[in-house]
Amino acid sequence: MNLLIKQGLVLEDPWVKVNTVESPLTDYPWFSLLPLTTLIEHQTWPLPQTWLGAWFETETPASLFTKQILDLPLLSINVQDYSDGRFFSLATTLKHTLRYQGELRIAGNFLLDQMAMLAGCGVDSFSLPAGSDCEHALYILNNSPRACLPT
Repeated sequence: MNLLIKQGLVLEDPWVKVNTVESPLTDYPWFSLLPLTTLIEHQTWPLPQTWLGAWFETETPASLFTKQILDLPLLSINVQDYSDGRFFSLATTLKHTLRYQGELRIAGNFLLDQMAMLAGCGVDSFSLPAGSDCEHALYILNNSPRACLPT
């Protein structure tokens, strides 16, 4: 399991990222993170399981976040390049413009030093990259100023 920072704690992440959906959604267990594109194509709502989430890349347009997607318990932004600032804007858009109420997570290739600003943009949890220094990550979150990007 990956490590997760959520509510000031380091936890084992119960969510499992599914990269490619090859079965009906009913075949995936609770706490499965499915590609956003798969959930957008799904025709029947509500979903068969309550605890399914979606992951997506930083270039995902805000127009894809329908009411059904915004009702999911977890949305996870998968960062490919920590220097691509679009994930800050996307987090701000989801939480402040689209009023997403669920857990917003950052995963992938981000810097621990970016976590405080991301928290200020509305990010609730962080899936830590392999080999991350958890103590340093908590220090950053607890001791750095938080700034939110303008909406």
